[in-house]
Amino acid sequence: SVYMALARDKLEGRLPQVLSETEAMRRYSLTRERMRRVLARAANDGWIEQRASKGWSFLPMIDGPESCEESYALRVLLEPAAMLMPGFSIESDVLRRIRAQQEDLVNGGYKTASHAEMVQANANFHEGLASLSGNRFIEQTIMRQNQLRRLLEFRETADRERVRRQCLEHLEILDLLERGERHTAAQRLTRHLEKAGRDKAAQLRKARAQAAMPAAVPA
Repeated sequence: SVYMALARDKLEGRLPQVLSETEAMRRYSLTRERMRRVLARAANDGWIEQRASKGWSFLPMIDGPESCEESYALRVLLEPAAMLMPGFSIESDVLRRIRAQQEDLVNGGYKTASHAEMVQANANFHEGLASLSGNRFIEQTIMRQNQLRRLLEFRETADRERVRRQCLEHLEILDLLERGERHTAAQRLTRHLEKAGRDKAAQLRKARAQAAMPAAVPA
């Protein structure tokens, strides 16, 4: 789709920081109305915004290994600590909703779910737990981190077995919370985030190295 092409072009550095509608229409061979719909979708996802004067500006995003590591460092500090806050509440409706999503994926859904559905289920897990902290700023911070990652997700090829493993880890954390073992759950979440951050940054470094390699010259 044009939306995915726009995301790839941005990630691979083929677009200027400020993009005019005319330039975008020419590049993607769309009418102005259709191009505006694509740009509006990107704005809704939080990685571009319409300028007051003219054109569209790309927003700062998590788009490389360094920014990825910074984001996960923040999350490791914040998400487990949120579980240990005095106002943290084991809200059954929230836990039931995110558990159902994770179980659906583990029980075969990971084989057929779209990439977007798997990304959203992961975001729902972390945002759901943050909402239980009772601190609106923690919840907003985690939501913003997920939004900043959105563009990055378009670069990834869905590793469905990895998704299943992550869902199992999510369910383990939910089990601990429901048994009242918040400290153990926080420790498990710390390990989960640290590993996810290392893996993601390594993938991004590998992709960067491959992109920097000169193209093979046909014999």
